Amino acid sequence: MVCTAPTRLSSSSIVARYRLQQRAESRFFAQHRNLARKYAHQYSHQCLEPYEDLEQIASLGLLKAIRKFDPQRGTAFSSFAVPYITGEIGHHLRDRWDAIKTPRRLIEFYQRVERDQKRLAALGVERSLAEIAAILKSAPGAPKDDWEFIVLAVKKRVVSLTELAESGREP
Repeated sequence: MVCTAPTRLSSSSIVARYRLQQRAESRFFAQHRNLARKYAHQYSHQCLEPYEDLEQIASLGLLKAIRKFDPQRGTAFSSFAVPYITGEIGHHLRDRWDAIKTPRRLIEFYQRVERDQKRLAALGVERSLAEIAAILKSAPGAPKDDWEFIVLAVKKRVVSLTELAESGREP
């Protein structure tokens, strides 16, 4: 039995391999970036996190998937990458989740008011969020809570009970 000593790579060949790998990852990332954008877009409608932040988080998941993908296993890359992308977004949202949960109906109402404001602006009608909320409050299923309270709840601003009592509003 013949034993051979492991061949030592020169520093320049290690750097060359690293650069080649980086270029390949960059090309692969550019080809599949829309996959990360798709899931960032889906999650942006389910939470208040800005789309741009979710896109960055989804891109991190895509990079992790690229680095761990093994084409020898015969799996489609998109099928392999989706759990990494959605997992990364899920971890981010879970880590940023607050101990105080805002009721879903308030979040949905706030998003509806913002969406309607954008639609009206596109038609050339300028209305404040509070004005639109006042109009929508008469709609069936709209929350009866005060608009200021809804904004505070959705923006996760905690208000002390003392501050509420001093302002004359009820908790």
